[in-house]
Amino acid sequence: MKPLKLKLLLSATVLAFTVIAALNACKKVDIKRIAMVTTGTVTDVKATTATAGGSIVDLGTGIEDHGFCWSKNSQPTLSDNSAGAGKPAGTGEFSLKITGLQQNTVYYIRAYITGATGVTYGEETSFKTQLLTPKGEWWHYDNGTNVDAIGYADGGDFDVAIRFPKELLQDYAGFGVSKIRFFPQMGDPVKYYVTIWEGDEPPVLKFWEIVPDPFIGGWTEYTLSAPYPVNTNKDLWVGYWIVSHPANSFPAGVDSGPAVTGLGDLISNDGGLTWTPLSTINPPSLDNNWNLQA
Repeated sequence: MKPLKLKLLLSATVLAFTVIAALNACKKVDIKRIAMVTTGTVTDVKATTATAGGSIVDLGTGIEDHGFCWSKNSQPTLSDNSAGAGKPAGTGEFSLKITGLQQNTVYYIRAYITGATGVTYGEETSFKTQLLTPKGEWWHYDNGTNVDAIGYADGGDFDVAIRFPKELLQDYAGFGVSKIRFFPQMGDPVKYYVTIWEGDEPPVLKFWEIVPDPFIGGWTEYTLSAPYPVNTNKDLWVGYWIVSHPANSFPAGVDSGPAVTGLGDLISNDGGLTWTPLSTINPPSLDNNWNLQA
């Protein structure tokens, strides 16, 4: 009788295992693949721009966007500065040009992807932007050739300026701005005043003089009534104020670019309270610098 008993026990065990296996085979398992991204090398680092590289290792489940976030502080997130490239076509390397950076500054950057599983960041890397040196005895950011002109559709008054950060001025204590030249593209009724501003944004207007006889359609060189002393403790802004330009006219000359964003392409239509780089107003069609030198 013992062998029979063992046989019955074995049959019961096999039956139980079969039932459990069948139940497990019918159970739905919800598995979400986790997207993965890595941060690559930052290249072509200039004073205000850089090109960030990264790689998507796994698309995961439902990636919606990919790009980079950066900050002056470690471990940047999407709450800091960021630039996205939208939904990726597949895995592999990608890159984006980062703009609007401050020169001579260390930045921390990470690649990111967003999707069904939330935000995933790549490892952190850092880079330092260049200290921009203006060109020659005449300080400027333009290439010296006028190719176009800019104005407001509604007309009126506006300011243009180029900005020299105080880091560039440290060897110029005791120097002064003696001349300003620019490229006006319209005559009467438009009036032009050369201007000098100081400080962070918004800067303080320190000097202005009307230019009585500008040369229209060419370089106008104006000698200040007295040299304006360089303040090495504050950013220096040099520009001109355009008064009473008609609607749909274009009085301010520009070069062919590319813009030195935030330094060579600043414009204000509220008397200098706020300044905007041309290249951020209507990119990429306003990728220009003012033809403006000091």
